[in-house]
Amino acid sequence: MIATKEEIMSLVKNKEIGKIVDLAKSVDLCPICIPSYKFREHAYLLRNFQFASRTIVFVYDDDFSVSGYDKFPFPKNVEFVKITKKDFEDNGLKWRGLRPKRVFMQKWLKEHGINKYFMIDDDVDPSKCNIVKGPRNNKCGSNYTERIPIELFCKVIQLIGDAWPEYKLLGARTVFGPQFFKYDKIFSENRLVAQLYFFNDFPLTVTTDDSVLEDIELFLRCLKEGIKFGCIEFINAPSLDVPSESIAGTEDRHAKTYLLAPNFLNFKISKQNTLHCIIDYRKVKKNNQTFDSTLVRYCKEKNFDAIKEYLKND
Repeated sequence: MIATKEEIMSLVKNKEIGKIVDLAKSVDLCPICIPSYKFREHAYLLRNFQFASRTIVFVYDDDFSVSGYDKFPFPKNVEFVKITKKDFEDNGLKWRGLRPKRVFMQKWLKEHGINKYFMIDDDVDPSKCNIVKGPRNNKCGSNYTERIPIELFCKVIQLIGDAWPEYKLLGARTVFGPQFFKYDKIFSENRLVAQLYFFNDFPLTVTTDDSVLEDIELFLRCLKEGIKFGCIEFINAPSLDVPSESIAGTEDRHAKTYLLAPNFLNFKISKQNTLHCIIDYRKVKKNNQTFDSTLVRYCKEKNFDAIKEYLKND
């Protein structure tokens, strides 16, 4: 271990985040695992590849040559796992889709003795990784942030994960988190991780139930089974700029997800007037045991217009 909990926490409290970054440079980064699909234009992570550590890209066998993976000048540390339809069938998985691909990836990694790894979506922009640099001298208590290479960004996450092995799933804050970091804690516990995951001997596997949103399902299963997870406060996840069609979930799917745990979930209405199921962190923090019976009834009835009208009048 490069640094203990106490050493890292002391650096945080003394506002010496830069020294944590320096320590992270010595981390032997675990494998980077990337589910990829058809080498799309917005596969920023692959098209602007920056990792020197072992990187495993999972693609469909019949997409490999057609989509141009074989023609791109990837470095030698990149290896491809080319998934066939038979691979999915042998594992009882529905052919194609991100969720079954994640299930296959986790099984493959376990079979190959890889228990600690990053799983990063191929549309994560590696040029937008930020970390707290230091406090601004102003009344609002905001911080300077700076861009760092994505490989170093991941090394910081792994450094923290190695010091706190009880956290089995870690990621980064959303865009605005680090700007108002208060130097008093490392984690936001029980906060959803998406798009860039550090699996630290994680005991769960993504299920094959495609009727609900996979990231929220994983979040709820961690809560239910007492598995520690969260976001690191002083870094922020790469912000994404991806086409609207990549946003997963019909209104029906979001309603089914809500019914999994209405005591922890809520809805928001998008600019396109569609429903999205979200985690209500106020409810999570209070370990809320109550729920809105009206929303539950409308979800069961699949009465999406009634849900929207109810939310607008709430």
